[in-house]
Amino acid sequence: MEIFYHVAIILVLVIATNVVYAKFTQIPLAFYQIIAGFVLSLTPTFHHYSFQNEPFLLFIIAPLLFNDGQQSNPKEIGKSLRSTISVAVFLAIFTVLAVGGLVDVLFVPLAFPLAFALAAIVTPTDSVAVDSITNKLVVPKRAMNTLDHESLFNDASGIVLMNVALATYSTGQFHLGGGIKNFLFVSLVGAAIGWILGSLIVGFRMFLRGLDVDENAVLVPYNLLTPFVVYLVAEHFNTSGILAAVTAGIVHAVEKDNLSLTSSKLQLVTSSLWDVMSKVLNGFVFVLLGLTIPTVWSQIYKADSSNIFVLTLIAVAVYLLMLVIRFLWLFLDIPKLHDTGKSKTKDAFIFALGGVHGTITLSMALSLPFTVNNQPFPFRVEIIYIVSIVVLISLIVPTVILGLILPKAKDSITPEELSKAQTGMVDYAMNRLFESNEKVSDVEAVSSVLQSQKGVEREVDVHGVNKLIVETQKQELAVLQKHADDGEFTQKEVDIYERVLEKSSANQDFFGYFKSRWGRLFKKLKRKLQVHKFHKQKQEKLDKLKEKGVDQFQFRQTYFKMESVGYQAAMDYLSKLSNPKNLTNINIVRRWYVERHNHFVREEQDNENVNMSLLIRAFQYEYTWIQQELAAKELSRDIAKELYEEINNAELMLMQTTFSEEE
Repeated sequence: MEIFYHVAIILVLVIATNVVYAKFTQIPLAFYQIIAGFVLSLTPTFHHYSFQNEPFLLFIIAPLLFNDGQQSNPKEIGKSLRSTISVAVFLAIFTVLAVGGLVDVLFVPLAFPLAFALAAIVTPTDSVAVDSITNKLVVPKRAMNTLDHESLFNDASGIVLMNVALATYSTGQFHLGGGIKNFLFVSLVGAAIGWILGSLIVGFRMFLRGLDVDENAVLVPYNLLTPFVVYLVAEHFNTSGILAAVTAGIVHAVEKDNLSLTSSKLQLVTSSLWDVMSKVLNGFVFVLLGLTIPTVWSQIYKADSSNIFVLTLIAVAVYLLMLVIRFLWLFLDIPKLHDTGKSKTKDAFIFALGGVHGTITLSMALSLPFTVNNQPFPFRVEIIYIVSIVVLISLIVPTVILGLILPKAKDSITPEELSKAQTGMVDYAMNRLFESNEKVSDVEAVSSVLQSQKGVEREVDVHGVNKLIVETQKQELAVLQKHADDGEFTQKEVDIYERVLEKSSANQDFFGYFKSRWGRLFKKLKRKLQVHKFHKQKQEKLDKLKEKGVDQFQFRQTYFKMESVGYQAAMDYLSKLSNPKNLTNINIVRRWYVERHNHFVREEQDNENVNMSLLIRAFQYEYTWIQQELAAKELSRDIAKELYEEINNAELMLMQTTFSEEE
């Protein structure tokens, strides 16, 4: 129960940081999550948080890297295999040798093998952190691809090299041949296990689909279990579970053509689920990072506060050396990327700064044993402190420098443009529906469903809508007056209706809904209070009529008939008045009239009983609008693609709902 409580709290923080980031995107999301973790560490429950390395690698890192693998481009990896091995393996080995030598010189009390263990820990890079830092920037494609490919495989290199260094320290002996043999075994066999298991899992998945099993209930959980099974099997054979998970993910990417034969519903559910999982797990990673670092700092301060300054300088020196090594590795074209001139220098600098360290690095540091040969592990806290400082520096420096030297990414579609297009599309479909001869309640139910396709509400023309309401009410009363002139209603009845109408609509704030997203709840509450007040006023009128000897039932019937006539007159007027420029205002007033009409006749509209054939026709109207706007060059193809995808998903959900109801 306690672990559920902890996970729930971290989940809340992940959600909260995403909300904050949606409003303040100037700072990378990772920093918000680290800060949230730091704040959480101040609470009594998490004040001395104990990091569990194995569950972290299994439940967070394995699925994250598996998803990275299945989202990768196998053809690109194949083409750049030589450069990938160069940066993920040979660069990692060279970095460990160089940084280990530097640490051995600067941190004299630290044993030689442990210096190299520290260097191995800070070697792996974090693609999640890089993406978080660069998602608002335009990064050269070659540099970004190199960073992505490096982060897929250099985790295994760092872990294996750390284990070799620790084994050397514990035994007091180092055999170059044995170290190389162990490295190749853990890496190659781990990758082979991932490839074999990945292929078997994909094949069995296709077999299950051939049995006509329930895809969502069987194949989706089956896919989600894949990284955990692969990781555990690889670790059981003392190989790299991380590398096995990545390789299994790449197999899924290779078999994408075969998997695309599965149903569109399965693809939609699976991709959406992995997308959500990836974002949540990434959030977990950085909240845990922020949660862990204060504990490490506290431990080092209690051990010897005078060492903090020296250890910080060592961490800075380690980061700077790695920065230089990474720059020269690409600048000298050791991976054989064949860049030349200015582009090569820029790409090398970006590649150097892109060596961001994060989750794997921290988990490796915290996985250091507490004892070796029945003795306390020497300088364990100091090593973890140096690593945590390197992680923070590698996050902060690229955020500042890359933000200055790289251009800001311009979204091909801005939220405002998409919202405007969504509103235009929905308003067009609603207008066409209201122009049809369908039952008004059915049209209104469909219109309510279509409203959900709109994005964030744009600024509403409050003055224009108020003016339109006044004009519509004048038309409504003019038609009623004509009926009175023809003898269908008495003049007194029309006067009473006009006074009630004025009282029911006077000083109403129809636009609280549109002024603020939070105003929606208050709007509904206010409308209910106003309706209650209106019915109370109407009942008082009827009671007075009763006192005067007027037949209350007869007047009620006449009153409802007048409202129906006025309502129809208002809807006819709005239909004649509508044009592409005023559709939003027209639909606002229409919705108010429909709600008023339903309250008058005491009929609550059931939005769940939507006319499905009418909704399908509405989708066709939306397709028509997109085609017309494209032909008129009023709509970009990127926005049109987004709108088409929205309608397709809506139709898919409609068909799924329809079939489930029939069953």
